[in-house]
Amino acid sequence: MPNSGHSHPSPCAPRHDIPQDVPNGRGLTPVSQTGPEGLEGSYGSESSEARPQSGAGKALADQCRAGQCRAGQMHAWQEHAGKMDADPKNLDHVNADEASAGPPERPAPAAGSSISAGLAALPASCWTPSPCLADPTVREGALRAWDLAASHGRLLFLTVFGSALYGTALPGRSDLDLRGVYAACDPEGAERAPGLHWSSGTDGARNTQGDCDIDLVSLERWLLAELPAGDTGALDLLFAPSHAACSLFSDPLLAPVFARPLAFLRLEDGSACEAYVLKQGKKYGLEGTRLGGLWRMARFLEDVDPRARLGGFLEELVQRAKAPAFCFVDGEGALSAGGKIFEPTIRASEARRRLHAMLKGHSERIGEAREGRGVDWKALSHGLRAIRQQEELLDEGTLRFPLGFRDEVLAVKTAQHGFDAVEAMLTQGLARLKALREGSRFTGTYDPAYARSAVAAVREGMPAAPVQR
Repeated sequence: MPNSGHSHPSPCAPRHDIPQDVPNGRGLTPVSQTGPEGLEGSYGSESSEARPQSGAGKALADQCRAGQCRAGQMHAWQEHAGKMDADPKNLDHVNADEASAGPPERPAPAAGSSISAGLAALPASCWTPSPCLADPTVREGALRAWDLAASHGRLLFLTVFGSALYGTALPGRSDLDLRGVYAACDPEGAERAPGLHWSSGTDGARNTQGDCDIDLVSLERWLLAELPAGDTGALDLLFAPSHAACSLFSDPLLAPVFARPLAFLRLEDGSACEAYVLKQGKKYGLEGTRLGGLWRMARFLEDVDPRARLGGFLEELVQRAKAPAFCFVDGEGALSAGGKIFEPTIRASEARRRLHAMLKGHSERIGEAREGRGVDWKALSHGLRAIRQQEELLDEGTLRFPLGFRDEVLAVKTAQHGFDAVEAMLTQGLARLKALREGSRFTGTYDPAYARSAVAAVREGMPAAPVQR
């Protein structure tokens, strides 16, 4: 797995200068030279040795494994770290909605502690004066993110992400998300490489307050693959610097990227946004989804004469489905529903039986959702957020954090609307986006040549690793 580093003296870095006794916080395990338990793909024998390399990438990876990359690289940050230790704050200072949550759960460490020592070892000019770094948990996460990146490359950007960035955090209910960008030791294949991830939470379980997630994406994958494809998380990362208090680490080499964000976006293509929105509610039969189409057709057939032949009302049945991607009349005049063919000669009773078999028990959950039971309102709020962000981009050509429409998102997140009302917000929002794209002056701005030149400029701007004699 690839990763990033920083912007001063060298591309890759070993782990020997990360403090070994960082106090546990929110489930984080102590950092050790060989690697903390549970830190995926960042330490020990799993290094870039697992992947064949050549040329400059191989030389760089060899230096990374040999422990030469960080030598002479770090600059003092004592003054900044000392100020943070003397003035404890936490994320409540970033999100006004949590201002009443109280002080940090444990006090900031005294100057000279392991956390201060760890921060002092990191490059001063790229760390920001973010008030978030006064929270010891955020600092521990920042150290871990730095180390996760250093074991695969160099860190380029790191920000507090998720609800703290959006301005939708709820007191006592929000976890800590850190997200960033790194430059991999070996640029070959970095565009297709999976991101680096670490979590203090339990595998397969949703995070709760006190959990920490760290996700780092390679520079090439971010700029050349995810952003042009319309990935929602990549988009948020591109505009994250607009919330300065959340930005923890920012290499000046990325300045041209943040200065011209529209060059990396294809706003005329809304397929990724639509897929993201529908994904948030597909298990509840959201309008436009496969399950939603099947469920609506089955409901319609309940009021149809069971002996009637399907061909007599195919067009109306498809219209009632409201899922044109999954339910339509094919070229042979038969109904295509969720990938299955229904001949027009079958009776309504048989069609309804088949549809119920395809729903496989989903009908109960879909019905409960319409009564406001068993709904993941947080997921639906993400769908609304994605729509409103696209609207802002198409109208203004930019995106600002915290979100100006966060109250609307919070209303969905806290179940202040019924499911039918939220479904209408999402479906009407998607329809409105199609009209906005046709008239927006911010479509057609994608510049793949600029994107590749930006990647090359970052690579060329990274100083070579020092050679030890």
